[in-house]
Amino acid sequence: MKECLDLNGDFQVACFVDDDPRDPPILGDFPVYHSSRLVEIVSMGLKSLAVAIADGNVRLRILRQCSELGISLVNVVHPRAFLSPSARIGIGNYVKAGAIIETETVIGNCCIIDNGSVIAHDNVIGDGCHIAPGASMGSGVEIEDLAIVGTGASISTNVRIGRGAIISTGSS
Repeated sequence: MKECLDLNGDFQVACFVDDDPRDPPILGDFPVYHSSRLVEIVSMGLKSLAVAIADGNVRLRILRQCSELGISLVNVVHPRAFLSPSARIGIGNYVKAGAIIETETVIGNCCIIDNGSVIAHDNVIGDGCHIAPGASMGSGVEIEDLAIVGTGASISTNVRIGRGAIISTGSS
């Protein structure tokens, strides 16, 4: 994510937040804090946060904490992703390089739209979802909260995927 933030130039990275207590205290030149330390981070002057933690439940918990602490959760969209002007996305999303999000698609909060995924027109993706690399979907697809669409999966038109569902890698 740091590379994407650097490419966009919209934000300056000050630290990393993770949910794994085993992580090193430094990543590159930046300190790493456990998400339980958000209050401490706010006291250091943090005003916004971008989240790319893999677990959708953790991303949504961090969204709630940020709301309570007055920190804005920002969207990070790689400059080599395509986001249709009519698409609407919530907050705290990470859209990676090569992702395509087409016309009238609605994406909730705290989603990861991974490299090379293709989301056709008129889809609805709930909160905390992960659309893995190379996944593609037809139009009229509804993906409920916390679902994962695996790498290279292909979702047909007008399909509903339930809350927390996991669509296996390469499925069609």
